[in-house]
Amino acid sequence: MWIRGLIVGLGVVALGSCTREGNAEVSAEAVVRASLRDPDSAKFSDVTAHRSPVGTGASPAPIQVCGTVNSRNGFGGYVGPRRFIVTDGTGVAIIDPAGDGGNEVFEALWASHCIK
Repeated sequence: MWIRGLIVGLGVVALGSCTREGNAEVSAEAVVRASLRDPDSAKFSDVTAHRSPVGTGASPAPIQVCGTVNSRNGFGGYVGPRRFIVTDGTGVAIIDPAGDGGNEVFEALWASHCIK
């Protein structure tokens, strides 16, 4: 029984290490999918990962993943592309609520985290 726990524990450690080593985009897509009404319908585009311009001297700046997702709504139709931002390791996706660039708060976040 303890061997099964050890294997699961090692798998979690390995997954965390992979995320830090460049799989932030895959991790972010999973976070975005989890927030959608129909996760299996998600179509991603323009997904990029880069270090945030904000960081502390004690720790490296977090990895920001930005991109666009299109998915089905409750009626089965695609809603159109919506931009998203995920800070790696947080498990939180910020998805543009307006979808048309009309949300000032999201626009400010996009400008500070996604535009290089």
